[in-house]
Amino acid sequence: MFCCSHTVYSFAVVLSTQIKRSLLSGLTLLLL
Repeated sequence: MFCCSHTVYSFAVVLSTQIKRSLLSGLTLLLL
């Protein structure tokens, strides 16, 4: 149970990090 929830949590963290990175790159492209 803990392992499964930990996997889901880590996946959510990676997904949010990727979204933030893409948003930041998009903002920098708009500003440049």
